[in-house]
Amino acid sequence: MKAKALNRLNLKLFTDSQTGYTVQHLLLAISAAFLLSEWELALLISLWLILQGSYLFFTHKHSKFMAKLALAFIFFGLLKLGFIDTTNILLWQKVALMIGIGIFMLGAAFTHQKQLSQATIYHQ
Repeated sequence: MKAKALNRLNLKLFTDSQTGYTVQHLLLAISAAFLLSEWELALLISLWLILQGSYLFFTHKHSKFMAKLALAFIFFGLLKLGFIDTTNILLWQKVALMIGIGIFMLGAAFTHQKQLSQATIYHQ
């Protein structure tokens, strides 16, 4: 009975691409977080989450669920960066960090808007 239930779960994860893709990205994010923590590179966890969220957002923007998942990755990465990682750095480093986050967010918004306008042109 247990094997039958596991086979159904495996089949569902592989046939439902959205669920399988979500589980894969969540496992990738959790694995990367543990690995970077083990290597004492916890500062890179925020960067990893932001980059993974950006990848999901720009490659799967047609799916509302994937866009929400991508924004959740970006949000948690920025939240960790803003509240946890900035506690032990100097004031000028905090300023540079916030300017860098702002530039990244402006660049992402510009790229997204450009892709939306190109998609609108092609559909007309």
